[in-house]
Amino acid sequence: MDRPACWSWARLWPFGQAWIRLELIENGANSTMVRMLEKIEKGSGRPLPSALQATVLRPRNQESLARLTDLVVTGYRETLTGR
Repeated sequence: MDRPACWSWARLWPFGQAWIRLELIENGANSTMVRMLEKIEKGSGRPLPSALQATVLRPRNQESLARLTDLVVTGYRETLTGR
């Protein structure tokens, strides 16, 4: 089954550039999980094995997802309260 997804390029200093894919996964009636996949495609980080790329990029991706969560939750609250 295909999931809604978005692909984009991201600058990845000092490693080069990476493809980022965000997948939206239904997680109950009123909840969506976002999965972030990132792969270095250009620059000095490209030769790194996928497992090492995942290890190196994990903190960055966790921070990005945490920020996205904050934006969504704050926006949702503002919609409910009218602020």
